[in-house]
Parts: sequence; C-alpha cells; structure tokens
Amino acid sequence: MWRPALPFPVAWLAPIAVVLVALLVRLRGLADMPLWYDEIVTLNRAGLPFRALVGDAFANMHYPTYFLLAKPVIGFGAEAARVLSAVFSALTAGAVALITRRLTGCGWTAAAAGLLLALAPFQVLYGQEARAYALLTLAITVALTGLLRLAAAECPATDRTGLLLWTGGSAIAACTMSLGASWLLVSMLVFPFLILRTPAADRVELMQRGAAALVIVLACWAPLLAGVLDPVGTTVSNGTWVPPTNLKGVRTGLSSVFLFRLSEPIAFEPVSMGLQAFGVAVLAAAFVGVWRLRRRLTILITLVLSAVALPVLLLAVSAVSPVFIPRYLIWVAVPFAVLAAVGFGAVGRRYRPAAAAAILIAGLWNLEPYYRADLKPDWPGALYAVWDEAAEGDALYLISPLEQFAAQILENKARPWQLPVPRLTSDREVLSRLLAGATVWMIDTYSRKHGADETKVSPARFAPLGRVEAERTFGQRVTLYRIVPAPQDG
Repeated sequence: MWRPALPFPVAWLAPIAVVLVALLVRLRGLADMPLWYDEIVTLNRAGLPFRALVGDAFANMHYPTYFLLAKPVIGFGAEAARVLSAVFSALTAGAVALITRRLTGCGWTAAAAGLLLALAPFQVLYGQEARAYALLTLAITVALTGLLRLAAAECPATDRTGLLLWTGGSAIAACTMSLGASWLLVSMLVFPFLILRTPAADRVELMQRGAAALVIVLACWAPLLAGVLDPVGTTVSNGTWVPPTNLKGVRTGLSSVFLFRLSEPIAFEPVSMGLQAFGVAVLAAAFVGVWRLRRRLTILITLVLSAVALPVLLLAVSAVSPVFIPRYLIWVAVPFAVLAAVGFGAVGRRYRPAAAAAILIAGLWNLEPYYRADLKPDWPGALYAVWDEAAEGDALYLISPLEQFAAQILENKARPWQLPVPRLTSDREVLSRLLAGATVWMIDTYSRKHGADETKVSPARFAPLGRVEAERTFGQRVTLYRIVPAPQDG
C-alpha cells in the first residue's frame, strides 16, 4: 500500500537533508567546468526573443520548453542556467526520498534512496549542465510517483491523485525533450499490470481514466512534436550523428547508471571513479530490493520495467540504427535508486545510522575524481586566451562552422575588457594573412578524439609560409597554435 503521509516536519527531514546534500555536490565547482557546444547553444537560444527562441529550437530538433524556463536567468550567464539544473536535480533527489518513504514507510530507506541519487556521478554531471536533462528527470520522477501510487493502491481506478501526478509529470517530460517519449512508452508497458490489479468491476473505469490522461499528455505534446518533424526527417535522411553501438559503449553506458560510474558526455569514454566497490554494493542492494518486493508484485513490476525497459529498447533499436547514448539513460537512475534503497532496508535498525554514514562517505569518495576529470573540451578557454594575448593585426582561424558559430555567440557575450579578434574561415584567408606578415592563431579541438584527418587540422599545412611559434594545450582535447610568417629565402 501507499503509506500515509507523516506530519511536517517528520516526513520531510530526510528529503530536506537529501536536497541539501545534492545541492552542495552540484554547486561545487559549478563554474569550473568549461562550456561545451550544447551549453553555448543554450546561452544563445535562451537569450533570444520569444518567437526567435521557439523557431531556433524547432529548427534544431529541440523543444523550446527548457530554454523558456532558462530565459529569465540566462542574462547572468550560462553558470546561472547550470544553477537552475542543479536545483532541478537536487529536487529530484528529494522527490525520490519522498517516494521511497511513502512506498516503504521507512525513513531509513527514504534517506538511502535520496542519497544514492544525490551522489550518483551521472546525475551530478547533468545536474551541472545548462541543458534539459535535469528538468526531464524531475518531471519523470513526478510521473513515476503517480505510477507507483496506482501500483500500490487497492483499487487503482479510485486513486485520482496518482493519475494526476502521472499525467502532469508525463506531459512535462514529453514537452521537455524528445527523450520524454521513452517514458511514455515504458508507462504503457506498466498500465496493463495496473489494469489486472484493479478489481474487475472497476477496470473499465481505470481504462477510461487512463485513456483520458494519455489524451491530455498527447494533446500537450503534439504541437511541439509537429514543430520538429521536418528537421528530424531531414536529419534521418542525411544520416545520424550517433556513433555505432559497440560492446564497450554499452558497458560504459550501463555502468554509468547501475554501477555509479561515469562516461564522458562527448566521446562516451569511461571515466574512473573513486570507489568501484560502491557501485557493486548498490547493484547488489538493488537485487536484494527486487527480492524484498516479491510479494508486492505490481510495485515490483513498475520499478523493474522502469529501470530496464529503456536500455533493452535502445539496444534493440540499435540493431537497426544506432541510438544507444549513455545520457539517454539518465532517468533510469530514479527507479533503480528506489530498488537499491529497498534492498538497503534489510539493514537492522541499530546499524542504520552507520549505514547512512557509509553511503554518504562512500558516495562522496566515489564522486571525488569527477571534480578533477577533464570531461569537456576547454574550447572557450583557448578562445579567451587568443583574445587576451593577440596583438593588433592578429587573426583567428576556426576550422569548422560549429566553431565559427560558437565564437560568434561568445563574442556577443564578451565582457568589456575582452577584445575579440577577426575570424578567418578558409585556408586562403590564412595564407593571405601570413603573406602580409600577420600572425594567425588556430584552435585544434577534434583531431585526437574524433579521428579527424591530421593533415586537415594540423597547422603544418600552411608551411612554408607559416610556422608554429607557440603551442599550448587546454586539457586533453584542445590545442592552441600561434602561427607566424616563416622567413622567406632571398
């Protein structure tokens, strides 16, 4: 059954503590990590007028919902939008604690579930990004709350609050990102079990109310879906950007959710965390949780399907066309945390304070390397270095249209003391500048990680007119070159 709510503040002690922990680990180093391209897009798009914002979002296969929410704070910089994500992500951890408290009637399991989500490296990463993933996860958590209420009710047809929570959360999720559709699909897999649980006399009523709720969600989603159909069709016809699915990528993605490890957000390479045994212990606790819920079958089915259906679906689709990206699994961590917390509920009462401290300490220990990891290319750092060090007459050569676009956005947001330099877009312009005796700066971002042709990005191709006088790296992915005219014979 769905446990009755306790009076304030008793019922809120664990969720509030969890939110504070989650917020602290997400605010730590929030401004230290460089902006990468997707966040630079947020910086630009959220600052546009309403109609331009909506049009730009649709043209690039995004829904405008998140960018409209970020619009009031984006004037303070991308860091402010990151704070918004940190708040969404911290609230998600608190909501998971509330779910688990109402599901189990145990404050210990509530604290365990919330701490697991608060300290999950994958959740911290996307809780520090100026992107929509934290909002999406919060919305799906609200919807999952409703689904679990229905699963726990003696007669799901009579639990209007559960259906309302599912409808509201699902509508927000569907309108936030296209990934929200995955939650709708998983929900549809759960609903038949809810119908079977309902007394026969009330099944028709549940089906009618469920159908009405689904219609409301689809009605909210349809206008946004229509806005992205044309660009999605163009992208599909031109080929997807998603890399081919392989065993290493699948293992890295699944480990990020189920073993509390992490994958890079761009290259999807695994990142070493501080305490691998912690993830193994959490996974083992989730299996214990499955066993402990075996007599509450509808709740168990709801949590297990919510945790495993999406990875299975992505792998199945990837057999035809690659779609398996680790961050697409972001919301799967919510039901998984609940399962693991139910497993930790097997700890005896006298040992629970020590177990809570162990989860907190082990989780922080495991998370610590995240703050030192080189996860994103520090391309803005290289650009700002050019602005600081370039002399009059210098120019900057940017190889790709994406870099040109990003540079234009950062130039528009430049501080008064930052002096952007002229940008060059072709080899011919670079050679012309070198012939005229000018210095050219060049940023190489992609050659090592993306397997680009080295001759395409190497400054050596400007010889004999130019030579590299200085070279500096920004993290593992970005190299800044200062190319000066080479001495000419005769």
